[in-house]
Amino acid sequence: MTGDKPVYARYKGSVPIPVIAMHVLIIFLSMLLAMRTLFEAVLDGNYNRLAWATLLTFSLGAFLFGPWVQWYAFGVWWSGIPFGYDWTDNKVLLELAAWIWVVIANRGGRRNRLSVYVAGAVTLLVYFIPHSLFGSEYNYKTGTGRGTAG
Repeated sequence: MTGDKPVYARYKGSVPIPVIAMHVLIIFLSMLLAMRTLFEAVLDGNYNRLAWATLLTFSLGAFLFGPWVQWYAFGVWWSGIPFGYDWTDNKVLLELAAWIWVVIANRGGRRNRLSVYVAGAVTLLVYFIPHSLFGSEYNYKTGTGRGTAG
């Protein structure tokens, strides 16, 4: 107890180091690529391959290794929309939509730098929102809730 409120540890299990390491490394690589793509668009350069690389690394980090980490740590694969309202899951879903828009809007030789600007801003916003902002929505004492933290 700290004062009047109890403190709960949210983790149910340990995450294997290779899984968490790959998640973190690939997520940071995707953020680096996203910013590089944004700078290339600002400079009116060729950003199409960078956009694809951003989408690929982000998908691997957030939608392959992210749920894997969440499974080990909390026992659930996904706790965002439509199954819950976890901020981390939902913010990465928003970022995924933004980068899919970039790839679609710039296919076939088209150039839509606005899509890259928006996706870059969404990426920055996602990383400015702290991971697991509001913690777990799952109550381990009662066994109820709308998912677990991500």
